[in-house]
Amino acid sequence: MRISVKFKLLFILILIPIITLIAYRFMVGQMIKSDKITYVFDNLATKNTENFTHLKATFSELKTYDHILIDSLTDENNLRSITNSVLISNPKINEINISSFGGRNIYEIESANKTKKKLITKELLKKNLGAWKSGYVFKKLTYNSFLVMNKYKKDNKDFLISKIISLEDFSEHLDKDNVYTIYLITKEKNEILFSQNELGNKNSEKDLFNSFSKKKDLLGGVKTLNLDHEDYLIAFDETSEGVIVLTLLQKRTVLGIIKDLDTKSILFLIVAISFAGILSLFASSKFTKTMNELHSVAYKITNGEYSIKVTKKSRDEIGDLASAFEIMETKVAKLLSKLKNYNKKLESLVEKRTQELQKSLDLQSTMINSLSEGFMIVDRNGIISKIHSKASEDIFEKNPSLCRFGDLLNIDSEEHNEITALFAAMIDQKAPFDELKQFLPTQIQLDSGKIVHIEYSPMFNQKGKCTNIVISALDKTTEVASIKQSENQKAYAEMVITILKDRSGYFDFVKNVKNLDSEYNKTHDIKSLYRKVHTLKGNAGYYKINSLVSSLHDLEHFIEENPSATNEIIIQEIDKSKQILKDITLKQLTWLGTNAYYGTNENSIQVSTEVIRKYALMLRAEDVSHNLYQVFLDHIYSTPLMNVFQKYNDLLIHLAKVENIKIKNIEWIGFDQKILPNQYNDIFDNLVHVYRNIMAHAFKGREKKLNAIRNTAQIQSKNGVQYLRIAIADNGIGINTKELKSCLIEKGLYNKEMDNTTMLNMIFEDGVSTSRNVGHIAGRGMGLSSLKEALKKHRGTISINAVPGKGTMFIITFPLNNEFTQSGDNTWKKAA
Repeated sequence: MRISVKFKLLFILILIPIITLIAYRFMVGQMIKSDKITYVFDNLATKNTENFTHLKATFSELKTYDHILIDSLTDENNLRSITNSVLISNPKINEINISSFGGRNIYEIESANKTKKKLITKELLKKNLGAWKSGYVFKKLTYNSFLVMNKYKKDNKDFLISKIISLEDFSEHLDKDNVYTIYLITKEKNEILFSQNELGNKNSEKDLFNSFSKKKDLLGGVKTLNLDHEDYLIAFDETSEGVIVLTLLQKRTVLGIIKDLDTKSILFLIVAISFAGILSLFASSKFTKTMNELHSVAYKITNGEYSIKVTKKSRDEIGDLASAFEIMETKVAKLLSKLKNYNKKLESLVEKRTQELQKSLDLQSTMINSLSEGFMIVDRNGIISKIHSKASEDIFEKNPSLCRFGDLLNIDSEEHNEITALFAAMIDQKAPFDELKQFLPTQIQLDSGKIVHIEYSPMFNQKGKCTNIVISALDKTTEVASIKQSENQKAYAEMVITILKDRSGYFDFVKNVKNLDSEYNKTHDIKSLYRKVHTLKGNAGYYKINSLVSSLHDLEHFIEENPSATNEIIIQEIDKSKQILKDITLKQLTWLGTNAYYGTNENSIQVSTEVIRKYALMLRAEDVSHNLYQVFLDHIYSTPLMNVFQKYNDLLIHLAKVENIKIKNIEWIGFDQKILPNQYNDIFDNLVHVYRNIMAHAFKGREKKLNAIRNTAQIQSKNGVQYLRIAIADNGIGINTKELKSCLIEKGLYNKEMDNTTMLNMIFEDGVSTSRNVGHIAGRGMGLSSLKEALKKHRGTISINAVPGKGTMFIITFPLNNEFTQSGDNTWKKAA
């Protein structure tokens, strides 16, 4: 017959309140404790924030009054009135003093006082002025007032505004609860401006202030601080003026109530358990006997005895439990045997895997730290993790762990926020990673002067989701400096070689730049000046003087944008380019042997072309020996055309390298013929635009083709007058007549009666260009018009023949109006 379990259930019901009370003690009690601490923390932070807000509002008012007083310094009556108004309108201010100062001398300008006793004296101001660095200075005067001073500068004079601030209003605003300790202290010197319920222990107070003076970045909130073996909860905020608001609460005060609650809970729990124990004594007389036997068996099994037999006396669930114990004992014995063997193998395997893992971690750490480039990981907020390479610290000269990425680059908060937004978008995969990373900085220069190259890569987890961004940084300072130095040296060497190969031409070029302002002062012709500057820019490019090219380009742009500028302003702009040329020629003195801007050296003699020309006429008039006269003309008076055009041969080679254009050959046919010097310099100088246009237009998009330029010079006679004919031809793409027509229509220069030849020759008009982009080579449409104007002065002409896809030819013709000219048989005759 089975025994009912009602009696046994009674015992179980007694256990329920015990378990409930234990749960209440360790779970609900902890929740109450946590809620109480959270409440205290929030209340402490709120109280400090209220005090901080009240003080901040006071300082904001002071700044407003300071600006009003400074603005009124020039009017003594108004200043006196405003000073008194400030005292009347603001009960927080008891006294105002406005002084000027120089060094240690203080000169009072105005003062106002609510009380009869004047506290702000020259001695007080001098004492606090001596150690003053910058910003506000605070000095406690009485238990509820302090002195605040600030320097201001107006009209190059220094002024000092000093005020005595009453803290009665601030004190009344505070909660009178004696549990809290409140301080107002200066961050710079830890001087107490105000206190309520001060710490009794001065050592604790000293430790408190020192802990805040060492902090670099004070943020609001509640912290725990140990002061002289006593724990405190501290809320603090700092004003921009350098005043810290502190609110303190002893931690044991907070925990006292909680301890009382714990004590009451424990007492209640003891009472409940005692009552449950008394009830269980009456209900467990039969139940505990079998349970004690099972307990004894279980204890022996835990000690390794597995041959125990349980006497089954009851015929209920407890009896069934005893049978289950016997079965369990047999199975446990077998399982423990297997488990021992398995544990031995597992311990050996764990030890082995631990050693392998440690070696792997050591290897990874060594590999990361051995990298020559910086290695860092940032999260979506731009915060750098603790995992980084040693090179990162060397590159940025600080430990990047837990720093903001923007702070590492020394950028402002706005830029950092933009970068952080990009990091978040990249991690959330809102757009392709490579598309977004192009908006991040890839090369920056640190305050130390280092140039750092930065790369960004995504970090994915096992599910393929981007979790962080890996940043690699490489110090490129030496490399960039070397490249820049190499480029500068190469450019300077090219300039030296070009100038030395065309020394006389360079002197003429310097002279033309030097005389820009004087020529403009004669005519005030802004259009002529524009053409001249455009031509000089081209020649500066030939001589590889890049700084002057940029300056003349800026001058050209200024003239274009300010056609109505006054003569004085235009001369000032010209002087900028002249000053650059002066500096350049001064540096060339050592290898050129002279200063090209101011003339030759003392060992040289300058003889003008006009003097040589007159001397030639005198020789002819005196009927000197023909051989002597021929030698004079060949070696002194005349110069081969190639001497003039050599610079264009070098210019074409240089532009081909810069523009990545393959030049098959550059032919110069007939340029051994001689002409008299300096007669046609304006024409020859403007030819730079023809060659630059060839490189900018004719060979455009033909980097893989072999391009050629053919130059031909001939001296022709017509009606007793000799002409120099120069043909410059290329095998380029020709001229795009559609683009030319579109440009002419835009400029209002096109009419339907124009044939193809007429339309082509319109390219020599001002502002006509097939290029839509303006650069240092071509694009303004002024170069060819400048050449045409120069030819007009010499009664010369220019024409153009172009075949799309086959090439273009420029034909320049002008009369040789010299007294003497060389004929084909190398003899000289007087010109008709």
